[in-house]
Amino acid sequence: MLKQTTFSAALVYCLSKKGYGASSLCAKSTGISSGYLTELKKAKKKGSEEQRRLLALYFEMSYEDFLAAGEQILAGKNPTELISTKILKKRVKNLGITHKSIKKIPLLSWTEAAEWSTTLKNTLSATINEWITVICKAGKTAFALKVMCQSMEPEFCPGDIIIVDPEIAPETGRFVIAQLDGQSSGSEATLKRFERDGGDLYLVSLNDKYGDKNVTDTNFKICGCVVQKIKNYSIG
Repeated sequence: MLKQTTFSAALVYCLSKKGYGASSLCAKSTGISSGYLTELKKAKKKGSEEQRRLLALYFEMSYEDFLAAGEQILAGKNPTELISTKILKKRVKNLGITHKSIKKIPLLSWTEAAEWSTTLKNTLSATINEWITVICKAGKTAFALKVMCQSMEPEFCPGDIIIVDPEIAPETGRFVIAQLDGQSSGSEATLKRFERDGGDLYLVSLNDKYGDKNVTDTNFKICGCVVQKIKNYSIG
């Protein structure tokens, strides 16, 4: 029998406090399969740091407090006081996010992003092949994109995943997803920094090898603002 870890001990305890059906609900909310969740509970799998932090957040705990609860359990102590203290609730509040910030959003193509809307979301949701689970504050129409171009390096590199919220109004200095020809169906969106200079509007590239574009008198359309970046460190 495998020895319990601080993480697995805390996970088993917190799920038991949620009652019947807790594991299924946890799996559905976090995007971690029920089978893999069982492996984590039994300490057969360690899980990635992202998964571990995601599970701690699901129980509205910081990762550090989650592990501290596990340590108390392994020491034969009752972690209830630690988990329910006002200090813990204040820490969670200070994070600015709760388990409700765990979202499953679609990973779109750049063409789909250009025409994304509530109507299109309702139409295409059943046909979207790839969804990702993220922790972020974003509206119901949020979507994800995989960076393909080098025009926004070094801040955004090919392979990075960005989370976009169409409900946020663009302000100068924000990274946005824009469609250069807002009247043209089927055209791709692009990632740029939005800038105002007097009465002029610009879409700015961070990579000096790519030019900026004055879009003041054009039919450009802002499709959403970037609210989060997921860095990809894989090679190849």
